[in-house]
Amino acid sequence: MIAILRQELRDARRNKWLAGYTVALAVLGLVAAWAGLRGSEGMALVTFGRTSATLTNLCLFLAPLVSLVLGASAIAGERDRGTLEYLLAQPLTRTELLAGKYLGLLAALAAATIAGFLPAGAAIAARAGAGTLASFLVFPLIAILLAAAMLALGFLISVHSDTGVAAQGLAVLVWFALVLLYDLVLLGVLVGAGVQPAALAALLMANPVDAARVLVVLSLEPDLYLLGPAGAWLLGALSTAGTAALLIGSLVGWALIALGAALWGFRSPRATGSGSGSRAFSVKKRMMVESKVI
Repeated sequence: MIAILRQELRDARRNKWLAGYTVALAVLGLVAAWAGLRGSEGMALVTFGRTSATLTNLCLFLAPLVSLVLGASAIAGERDRGTLEYLLAQPLTRTELLAGKYLGLLAALAAATIAGFLPAGAAIAARAGAGTLASFLVFPLIAILLAAAMLALGFLISVHSDTGVAAQGLAVLVWFALVLLYDLVLLGVLVGAGVQPAALAALLMANPVDAARVLVVLSLEPDLYLLGPAGAWLLGALSTAGTAALLIGSLVGWALIALGAALWGFRSPRATGSGSGSRAFSVKKRMMVESKVI
């Protein structure tokens, strides 16, 4: 499993999705910090809030997309390249293979997220003092929790997809549904129909992106308008600490359940096949996989 994890980390260095994600966070975070410093006239707390809100809102869009696409390519990509059966022939179980890939990609996503937040954090600390970094670190941690949940969902898509193209297409559709459609359509209709706040709270926890969004608002300022009816109901029923614990638990639960379901599907003999059936391995492919595992 360690060999698979290390290989995923090495491959992540050349991944354009991760590189673009890191650069986007770093550049836009610095722009937000610079704009906040100019507009707040020395008020460091205002700069902290504006920069944090900008970066975390960006993460709520980018982190789910990058995580889903990377996870969707993890197994289906190996199947497309014809290397999955050979990897499974190595002295490791399917659980170890899936766990190694998941942990390697999650470590790469965590490193990319921290690297993206770091420039803005350094700019804020230089103006407001190093004491603000402890509060600022909450936001990349929320982004990493969200990435863990969405990466596991990407693995579930990958295991049940015949090709990498199909897996990535489905991953983009899931991202669109969770990030854009869920709030704009489903919750809007339910609120208009007079659904009880308790039911809305359950739907809030059923969407990891919404759970992360409310966590961000709680970390910045628990404004009832920004929390929405479901978040406001949770805050009134459970307090800030209880609401945060429940939402963190929902994100962890998403990751564990989706990863468990992916492992269940991966144990099926169908998981090693492809849309056109199993393919024989060439010597070149075997040498490539051996070098990856070693």
